[in-house]
Amino acid sequence: MPCCRGRDLSSGRGRSIALSTVSWPPETSTLLLTRKPGVRSRAYYKATRRGPVALAVKLADIHDNLLPWRTAQLDPATRARLESKYARARRILAEEVDAA
Repeated sequence: MPCCRGRDLSSGRGRSIALSTVSWPPETSTLLLTRKPGVRSRAYYKATRRGPVALAVKLADIHDNLLPWRTAQLDPATRARLESKYARARRILAEEVDAA
């Protein structure tokens, strides 16, 4: 049974996923989205993109974190650090998505 029936998630990059069409159990997505101690960022993002719901959630989360009204509240150094971090995350998350 598909999880989250009737909901769509947008990555903020012109992609969306209709969760009603996904048969991944919510527990799988939760496990993929949970950071584990000692796992480097690249490995975490590569694992996240294995699940279609986890990928959509992570991309939407990054998009939300970078909304102008949010980043405007940060000091310039923190804003620059997070923009760089999330740009790298998006590149890693998009590697196989764009190749498919």
